[in-house]
Amino acid sequence: MRKNLFYFVLAAVSLIIALPSCSKDNGDGNDVDYAAQIAKSYPGTLIVAGTSTEYTMDVSRRGVNLIKLELTNFTYMGMNFGDIVLDSITLKKTGNDSIRFSAENKSVTVNVNGDPTTVMIDVEGASLNSTLTVEMLVKYIMPIPVYFTTEPVTGNAVAEGGEIWTAMNGIYDGILNPGDIDKNVTVEKTGGYDIMITIPSVSFAPGMPNMTISVPATVTENPDETCSFSGTIPYVGGTLTGTAMSVGNITFTASALGYTIEYTGSK
Repeated sequence: MRKNLFYFVLAAVSLIIALPSCSKDNGDGNDVDYAAQIAKSYPGTLIVAGTSTEYTMDVSRRGVNLIKLELTNFTYMGMNFGDIVLDSITLKKTGNDSIRFSAENKSVTVNVNGDPTTVMIDVEGASLNSTLTVEMLVKYIMPIPVYFTTEPVTGNAVAEGGEIWTAMNGIYDGILNPGDIDKNVTVEKTGGYDIMITIPSVSFAPGMPNMTISVPATVTENPDETCSFSGTIPYVGGTLTGTAMSVGNITFTASALGYTIEYTGSK
């Protein structure tokens, strides 16, 4: 009898040891609720169309790794949009320990001077060590770039760079040289600080057939109130480098096969 009881207890202990752990953290960080870490009010600076004001941005937790951003009593050029609320935005952790978020074409209903209107909004941002940076593009009749930061703003260096980047998407009408050719160039954000620059009907050498070239590039916000970008031209090799000096204006130079083209355009 005692011998049977001993084997029963031994089997029970072995089964308990063999059971998998029920720990919430599986080691890959997927179970960490970053929304709970960054949900709070952030005093900082809001910049709209080059005008900066002291402002507090509210971030609320809406679920595991989901947040709500609120831009209260938003005004632009005499128009009152009321409150802009961006709900259920997904968070993710990046390699530099910042918590990032982004969403494109978020449909939001606002009240422009009392009239209900639906606008689409692009937003992206990051939080690191209790700081917060948010960039929005409110797609009204004309796109409205909005930038918020908890970091100190010297002049409009951070403000202008943020606005330029936020409004970089779009079709640019400009001149391509050599040849003084009218050309529309498209810039499309592809994620993070990456863009795709599409140049239609272009040739990189005399006698070479024209073709549409799409160049992936990465954008850098500079402290001198500009944005710069660069990328490698697919298939033909070579590089493309450029600068956005102000909102809605770009210039770039592309070189491949010993041939160089230059472009200046605006939206």
